[in-house]
Amino acid sequence: SDLRRRVRDMEQRLQHERQDLRDISSAKCEAPLGVKTRTSCQEELRKEKKERERVEQEKEAIITDLQHKLDSMESDCEKVLHETLDSLTSRLAAARRGREDASGALHRNYTELLSEFGLNALDV
Repeated sequence: SDLRRRVRDMEQRLQHERQDLRDISSAKCEAPLGVKTRTSCQEELRKEKKERERVEQEKEAIITDLQHKLDSMESDCEKVLHETLDSLTSRLAAARRGREDASGALHRNYTELLSEFGLNALDV
């Protein structure tokens, strides 16, 4: 009976030792796997950050290009507007001079007609 008890104790110890060995082996296997997983995740994170930065730089370049085009278009429109206004102002001035000339000629003609009839234009 003493021997059987010692055998059982030894078997339990052996079983505990085997479990401890399995735990240690498992921990050793998981540790490199954890490190590999963490390293892999960190690498993926770095790649994602670089990709995001690249996309942001591309967007900034596109925005800058579009802003430049918008400024150019604004400048062109402003130039066309000024040219159109200058042209319109010149035409209006020419039309006014023409009207004044025509009005002056008409006034002279009526003044002459009135004076032919012996009337003074200022009296009428």
